[in-house]
Amino acid sequence: MLGYYLQIGCESVTDDPQLPSAESFAVLLEAFVSALALRTVGENPALNDFCLENLSPGRKVSDIAATSQTVVRAARQHIRRLKNSPSTARKAAVLIGRNLYALFRDERLKSVEALNETLRPYLTVLFRVAARAHYIREGRPILEAHGPPRSDEPVTTSLSANVTRGYQALDFVVRE
Repeated sequence: MLGYYLQIGCESVTDDPQLPSAESFAVLLEAFVSALALRTVGENPALNDFCLENLSPGRKVSDIAATSQTVVRAARQHIRRLKNSPSTARKAAVLIGRNLYALFRDERLKSVEALNETLRPYLTVLFRVAARAHYIREGRPILEAHGPPRSDEPVTTSLSANVTRGYQALDFVVRE
């Protein structure tokens, strides 16, 4: 479900065409590279080609199937472009959400725990982009308004259980 909303968040045009930012796209690419390393089955040429096409739109299709290393090199090159020339590189980064969605949906990864741990440094940006997409798609925010917390209670943000897609539902609580 996270991948689904990341794709929408990356590709949807809204009143603010600068969102997500170049920095957010760079973080999404870093998360993608990290998660790609969790594959358990090995090379998936079809996914590698799909991801490389999204990272390098307009590239010439070669006779040699893309490898994980080719995909990682293209992602790292794109991260450098986003950091050096954010306004021009940002336009080509909108398809990174598709790569994350395909990776989460189609690949066998080590474990949910390993994926959670790998994505931990990127979760703020991942959730921000996914929340943006949820608002774009559903017309309402994920967060429920609870008012300011009392000073003696922990800060709790509750996400609505009505974030659904088909038979999947997302419901969790973040405590700080």
